[in-house]
Amino acid sequence: MPESALTDGRPAGILLEVARVDPPHGPAEQRRAGRTAAGTALRRAGSAVLTVGRRSDGAPVFPDGFAGAITHTPSFAVAVVARGVTGIGVDLETGHLGPGLDRYLLNDTERALLWPDRSRQTLRRLFVAKEAGFKALSDCRPAHGGLFWRVRLSRSDGLLWARAGADRALVTLGGTRAFAFAVAVRHSTTHQA
Repeated sequence: MPESALTDGRPAGILLEVARVDPPHGPAEQRRAGRTAAGTALRRAGSAVLTVGRRSDGAPVFPDGFAGAITHTPSFAVAVVARGVTGIGVDLETGHLGPGLDRYLLNDTERALLWPDRSRQTLRRLFVAKEAGFKALSDCRPAHGGLFWRVRLSRSDGLLWARAGADRALVTLGGTRAFAFAVAVRHSTTHQA
């Protein structure tokens, strides 16, 4: 996967790193590649701390002053890091999504407005948008109950937003026919009026 496929169209101020997952490409190797990518992104961002902790639920804990997120597949891990944002999320999906996923991933409004073509490729893009939005809005647990599919997607002025209660994160999508990629950024000023 060319890194340009991930970095083209990335929001300004977001540092993105890609790392290959070593054989046998299992969960431990994927986590290690994600932590490697995150450490490189932190170094590029100017952090003195280059390690990423782990919460009891498995979510990464980035050093103070840095928002970050990690995603991985059996082949690649991607980390994003930013300063001056409340939250950031990233997701990468290379596989095919199972039939019926749309029934719990999207509500009726999202289905009508964001998935009119009913293509599997568009559904994969909406899936990564929700997952990245969920990560960016991770501290909004009362609004989404810890369930990524309860984050809502909407368009406003041509922009895609992920929402959890009154909080929202701007989502940027990318990818190719082979994969979908999303970065969601939450600024402290993204509360809805």
